[in-house]
Amino acid sequence: MALIDCSECGKQVSDKAAACPSCGNPIAVAVHAGPVAPPQVEERSWEVVEFTQAYAPEIFVSCLLVFLYGFGLVFLFFIWITKKSNRLILAEQSVIQKDGIFTQKVSEVQYRDIRNIQISRAMGGSFGRLSVSSAGQADFEIDFNRCKDPEAIKEMLNERRDV
Repeated sequence: MALIDCSECGKQVSDKAAACPSCGNPIAVAVHAGPVAPPQVEERSWEVVEFTQAYAPEIFVSCLLVFLYGFGLVFLFFIWITKKSNRLILAEQSVIQKDGIFTQKVSEVQYRDIRNIQISRAMGGSFGRLSVSSAGQADFEIDFNRCKDPEAIKEMLNERRDV
C-alpha cells in the first residue's frame, strides 16, 4: 500500500482508496498498481424453497364461533317466529287455532262439537300440548304445542262446552 498526493487538495491518500477522504476527489484508476482484475462473481446454486400458509387456529376458531353465533341467532329467531305464529283463541262459540305467519292455517271447532281434549306434558316440564278433536273427525283438529298451562285451558274448554 503506497501513499499518493490528492490532485485536488494535495493531502496524502492511500492508492487503494476510491476517493480522497478530505475533499472527496476520486482517485484515478491508473494510479493503482497492477492490472485491475474484474470482480469475481461467485456462482451459487440456490435451493428452491416453497412457503405455505401456516395453520392459524385462532382464525379458524374465530370463524367457527362467528358461524355458530350466527346459526344460534337464526335458530332463536326461528323459535321466536314459531312461538308468535301459533295462537289459540277461545272465542264466543268456538276454539280457534291459527298457525303460521306467511301462510295461515286455521282450525276451528265449535264448543258443542268437542269430543275429546287431550293433554300431554313432559315429566317436570312447564309447557305442554293440548289437543282437541271434534265429533266429526277421527284425528285431532287442534294441536296446540308449547302452551304454558294446558290444564287451565282444558278447564275453560269444559266450562264452555257444558253451557
